[in-house]
Amino acid sequence: MKGTKEIVEVIKRGEVIKEAYFNFFFLFKGEGPTKIGCIVPKRVGNAPKRNRIKRLVREVFRLNRWRLKDGFWMIVLVKRSEGIENLKIWWERLERVWKRAGVMKEDEESGSSLA
Repeated sequence: MKGTKEIVEVIKRGEVIKEAYFNFFFLFKGEGPTKIGCIVPKRVGNAPKRNRIKRLVREVFRLNRWRLKDGFWMIVLVKRSEGIENLKIWWERLERVWKRAGVMKEDEESGSSLA
């Protein structure tokens, strides 16, 4: 997801699920592919740390895109970074949030996990 307009629209008009380490905003747009964006403020850490978190979120999304319903715009707003710097943790947390938000396809809710 790119562009300030899209991000602001999701945050203002969408729903939010609050987790300990991040807030998850999502908005059903109805058309087009599902998109994700990641916001990591400077207070979370230095640039390499923030970039790593964004890469991990995008990778989990890329690997699970086929399990998600079309037409959603999603934003992950990271609040803190302690303990969330590996792929497996992001996989588990995002999968849990996607299920709560109803973004996952029904037949995939019991689907695969990261080995």
